[in-house]
Amino acid sequence: MQKTYRQLLQCNCSSANTMALIGGKWKVIVLDHLHHQDYHFNELQRSIIGITPHTLSQTLKELAKDDLVKRHDFKTIPPQTIYSLSSKGKELIPLLNEITKFGKNHPLQ
Repeated sequence: MQKTYRQLLQCNCSSANTMALIGGKWKVIVLDHLHHQDYHFNELQRSIIGITPHTLSQTLKELAKDDLVKRHDFKTIPPQTIYSLSSKGKELIPLLNEITKFGKNHPLQ
């Protein structure tokens, strides 16, 4: 959870708790991509236009720390890592679907 979102926890509000976990520019987009399939880091970066490797790495670390994303490290050479939604992250799928639906119904002009 980002430092700026910790203030939301003081609201003692369920929606503020959710925003503290998924708020930010890239988190919902990363979660939505992982909802459809598991990704290697480079695949995920290529599929999200505009995200830098540093930002993606930071976002994945925060999502993993908050137990929304699982990181699977394979002991191969070269090393391989696959990211997927955790059980907790999968609980967000209905919300992600509604966010996607809203975006389709109300495109930016």
